Formats: sequence, C-alpha cells, structure tokens
Amino acid sequence: MSTTGGGTDGGGTQFGRLLRELRHSRRLTIEELAESSGISGRAIGDMERGRSLRPHRGTVTALGQGLQLDDAGHAELLAAARAARPGPSPAVPAAVSPYALPRGARDFVGRHRELAHLRTVVALAAANGGAAERATHPLAPPVVVVCGAPGSGKTTLALRLAEESASVFPDGAFLLDMQGLDDQPLSAEQAVVRLLDAWGVDDADLAPHSAEECLARYRTITSRLRAVLVLDNAGSEAQIRPLLPREGRLLVVVTSRRTLAGLEGVQRAELGALDDKESVSLLRAVVGAARVDAEPEAARSVTELCGHLPLALRVAANWVATRTNWSLQRLADRLADEDRRLDALSAGDLRVNAAFSLSYS
Repeated sequence: MSTTGGGTDGGGTQFGRLLRELRHSRRLTIEELAESSGISGRAIGDMERGRSLRPHRGTVTALGQGLQLDDAGHAELLAAARAARPGPSPAVPAAVSPYALPRGARDFVGRHRELAHLRTVVALAAANGGAAERATHPLAPPVVVVCGAPGSGKTTLALRLAEESASVFPDGAFLLDMQGLDDQPLSAEQAVVRLLDAWGVDDADLAPHSAEECLARYRTITSRLRAVLVLDNAGSEAQIRPLLPREGRLLVVVTSRRTLAGLEGVQRAELGALDDKESVSLLRAVVGAARVDAEPEAARSVTELCGHLPLALRVAANWVATRTNWSLQRLADRLADEDRRLDALSAGDLRVNAAFSLSYS
C-alpha cells in the first residue's frame, strides 16, 4: 500500500484509502472503529471519502490505536496524513489546535542546571520502548513538576523544554491552563474533554458518556501519543492526578506555585531567583548589551530591586527598552521609590503585582 502523494480522486485521498483498507483488513465497521478510537463515525467517513483533508496528529494517533497498529503501521498512517494535507492558502491558514504552544521567550537565559535535569527526563520519555517492549514491560511515562514562586519563570522554562524537544515528540506539543489560582479552577474532567477535543474527539461523541468513560478514551489516546503536554498553573494534586498517563511516551510537564507533594513518582524542578550573572544577562538580552554594560552599577541595582525574579526583570527591562531616552539609573531610581515601583513593573498587559508583593512582603 503506497502512501506517497496527496492527490484526490473519486475514492478520496490516499490517506482516506489507506484508512479504509486498514479498517476493512481488521473487519471493522465505521461504527466499530469510532467506538475503539473515540473518533466520531462521521469524521471517519469524511476522512475516508477525502472530505476532511487536515486530520490532526492526535486524531491519526487515536485511529492507529483503534486499529491496533504497530509502530510501523502508525508511522505509515501519519505519513499518509501529512501527504494528504494541501498547502494552506495565504488567506485561509491551516487549522491549529487551540491548545498549541504559545510563542516562547526568544531571550531565554539561565536555568542551566534545571534544563540539564529536564533534558534527561526527555531522553527517558523518548526511550520508553517500542510497542513490543511496552506490551511486556509497560513503563509509566515520566512526569515533571516545575514549581516555584510567582514570576520565577515556570511557564517560560516549560515552553523552552517543549520547544527544544519538538524533534523527539512528533505528535506535537500542547498547553492547557489549569486556572489553578482562579475562583473556579479547571477540573480534571473538564481538562479531559478539552484535550480530547484538541485531539479530534467531538463534543457530541463525548456527551452520552460518563466522566469515567471519557477518561478511559483519554488514556487510550495518550498511551500512543508521542507529544508534550504542558499542564500550566496547576493548583492541586486533584486537578492533575487523573491526567497523568499510565503508559506510553507522552511527556507531561506541570507548572505550579506549589510543589504538589502528593503526586508520587514525578520529577521536580524547583525554581528560585536567578543569580547575579543570569539577571544581568536577561537585562542585556532585552535592553541591549551596550546600554547595560555602560551602567554596570545601575544594572546591578535594577536586578536587586527586582528580586532577581525573571518576570520582574523582564518587565523592568521592557520598560526601559521602550524608553530609549531613559538611563538604567533612572529606572533604578524609579524602582527604589516604593510608591512608584508597581508602575515601573507594569508594561502594557504584562504586570508583576503578585510576584512583586511576594518578593517584598
């Protein structure tokens, strides 16, 4: 069965024909494949007929699970799906998941020790065996909890890890805000529904099912998904525990102000303040090396007044970077004035009130 090319004909795309052949070879009806994969029968029919030309990777992975494909078969189906996707029109961009990673910091500095530790966790997740090994010696995928004070750069570190690990996790990376500090944090059940939707399971298909059945579908998909899932801003263990996969190669990165000590068998990276050298490096990256190097004492004062917290440093640096007639000493003087400090640590919609009050209380 060749999967090269992405043309369509009366029988649909080559991805659609391959999907239909695989389903027939396993003597499955569309309804039976829908039940085993968690993908709606209508969606499967549209894919087989070539009406759906952009199947998400999560959808293809779920179909592979429902078809009980081995790693080679799963890779072939993914290749056919990629070939079936037409090039996007400039006026109509290709559909993306609402939980795709946001743009990470281009001027990321420091955290060398933490990143080195997390990279070993990524390597462990990537080497978590093939299908045969997982069947005989199933291993729970590694889970990382990145914890620390407000403004310490937890999300930034998680995004950096996910971005640099893209080649290891071909099914993509996803971020879901667990809203742990809100009055109504996202529950595990709500998170399951949102992630299943991101991976191609229609809300209408989930409506008749109980929370336990939806969670079972979630675990079926995550057992085959080679992706990074960032669960950002978690408030409690109860939010996170049901979402941790039991097997497979999904890397889960949780960020929280708490250590989430009740979660067992997880790796932790606790973030503190940056050191003096890292703090100045962040200023140089945002403001410009020439301006910072011209006022070393003022730069040191700014980093100290920001508590060496990445968020506070970034906002202060943005403030002076957009005011080219300001000196760093002028910024330091403004930060030293407690009555005006919060104004100097607000740039546009980026504010550090919570981080600031924690650091200077």
